[in-house]
Amino acid sequence: MTKPGLDKKTLEGLDEWLISGIPLQKMGTAEDVAKAVIYLSDNNVASFMTGTEILIDGGMVL
Repeated sequence: MTKPGLDKKTLEGLDEWLISGIPLQKMGTAEDVAKAVIYLSDNNVASFMTGTEILIDGGMVL
């Protein structure tokens, strides 16, 4: 029985293609998002922030 979806070689090629278009040349991780959450949760750091967008995209939108 075969698994649905893309095979490993195709997925690796897709990752390489995506990474080539990201200025930081790497895929983001859950930890990257968690760091932003921790930053925003710290009242000593971000207590005066309001109505802003935080982009966690490796520089895709400059």
